[in-house]
Amino acid sequence: MSRHAVHIVLVLMLLAGAGCDNFVDPISDDRNGSVAMYGVLDMRTERQLLRLEALRSTIEEAPGGLQGVDVRSIEEATGSIQTWTRLDTTDRSGAPITLFEAYFEPAVGATYRLEVYRGDVVLSFATTTVPPRPRLTVGPVAGDTSSLAQTIFLENLEGVPERAHVDYAVVDTGQALPVTVPVTYGRLAAGLTEELQFQVNYGSDRYVVMAQLGKLVDEPGVRFRGLSLTFDVPSQEWADPVANNVANDLGFLGAVGRYTYEWTVDGQTVEALGWVNEQSVE
Repeated sequence: MSRHAVHIVLVLMLLAGAGCDNFVDPISDDRNGSVAMYGVLDMRTERQLLRLEALRSTIEEAPGGLQGVDVRSIEEATGSIQTWTRLDTTDRSGAPITLFEAYFEPAVGATYRLEVYRGDVVLSFATTTVPPRPRLTVGPVAGDTSSLAQTIFLENLEGVPERAHVDYAVVDTGQALPVTVPVTYGRLAAGLTEELQFQVNYGSDRYVVMAQLGKLVDEPGVRFRGLSLTFDVPSQEWADPVANNVANDLGFLGAVGRYTYEWTVDGQTVEALGWVNEQSVE
């Protein structure tokens, strides 16, 4: 992997975390232009960030600079154009960096084209598509109290689900309002397939929920209001994040979708967990 490719990965990490460390190396042996762009269109936030860096072949060469450079995004289906705001700022070490920001939530399944331009000239551009919402089907529940689990089927996947968590809404004994207890599941598969099945482990999750409430696992009186599953799906560009998918220049543009699902757990399963079933009936 080239030095520039390594820096692509690091910059994507900082953008995903909304950080501002200066991980972009402006010296690039394989540069095809004067500006590198790195960005992620992220459904997890309304603040979208793009990092630009002027490149040069050697340290002796003067950088081209980013004077007069602007950024816009175009949603291809609607033709809607949004102009991004420039932020000349510094990273945590005090080194100057250039970010562009825009406030919007990327739409599910939408394709966006980001253009870096100066005046009437487009210097570079890239496109990315927010992954479509996967189809979720709830399967059967099996096991005894300690191993109760429900099979979940996901279809129409365009990326491996990441950062999955199940949120349990429960009301503690003597309380009126529910609290949400998250249980982390992490990455749901080792590799990408169009279909995926996994288990929501009610039996073991119960230990996490009760511990969060400060209770023994078999203490009665906890009321169960419902649950939800949330996970992120990266766009196809993440299959090779060190590849350059920016026309005319270097860099990377990808997208991340975030999806939440709810379903009703059957009353017999809730009672087997030792909880009172207070799910709404619609």
